[in-house]
Amino acid sequence: MQPISDSVYIEDHYLGATLGVIQQPRGLVQVDAPPAPEDGRAWRAALMGLGSGPERVLINLDAHPDRTLGARTMDCTVIAHEKTAAVFRVRPTTFKAQGNETGSDWETIPGLGTVRWAPPEISFTNQMTLHWGEKPIILDNTPAPHRGHLGDRAG
Repeated sequence: MQPISDSVYIEDHYLGATLGVIQQPRGLVQVDAPPAPEDGRAWRAALMGLGSGPERVLINLDAHPDRTLGARTMDCTVIAHEKTAAVFRVRPTTFKAQGNETGSDWETIPGLGTVRWAPPEISFTNQMTLHWGEKPIILDNTPAPHRGHLGDRAG
């Protein structure tokens, strides 16, 4: 885990996704999850060492499997844009690995098999603000290749 600013960290060690976490007095605001369940458990264990407040949320930056496949492993409330939530409403309830389709790193993770999705429990349309510390965390819908992509900024 690498600090990129005060109380903000990124992790690019896990295959398929670059993860983020913002340490706040109320708890951790996690950004995306590693796709492999064992990586998700390792990431959760690493986050416990940050010594933040007891609450945790996970923000899905979009609906792409490399960002969302491991959300259930994180065992916390999931937040995403409404368009991302809409993708989950039409997806089957489980992901079934069917071999390499696009050549993405996450598709080569062994043992994915069948994984139950964790659809967002909280969604929003234009903007959402989390007040978990001194500075609010603002989630914005921004244009990107994937529907419901979020940009975030500290306010």
